[in-house]
Amino acid sequence: MERGLHARASFFSAWPVHCQAAAHSFNLLAPLHPLLILLVGMTTILAGILALRLNAFLALITAAIVVSLLAPGEPAVKIARVAEGFGRTAGSIGRHRAGGDRW
Repeated sequence: MERGLHARASFFSAWPVHCQAAAHSFNLLAPLHPLLILLVGMTTILAGILALRLNAFLALITAAIVVSLLAPGEPAVKIARVAEGFGRTAGSIGRHRAGGDRW
């Protein structure tokens, strides 16, 4: 058993120094690339609608929360931003319908 662990340790120690540093500095909390966040959001919507058979509204809200959590910043502020955007959009739809405004 020790021979296997020793062999693995010598394999990793044979890597160049910059590769060893990159392997140890991997951080899950590091900011993600914006296009990767966009891809995760689109995947969340498609998986919600097609695989989980969610209503499109629920899939969009879920994707908005997921994308918001992946963006940099404080989680409480990010969730509040999603709720504010949803409230503003829902309010404008209700105002147009109830007020008789023409689109």
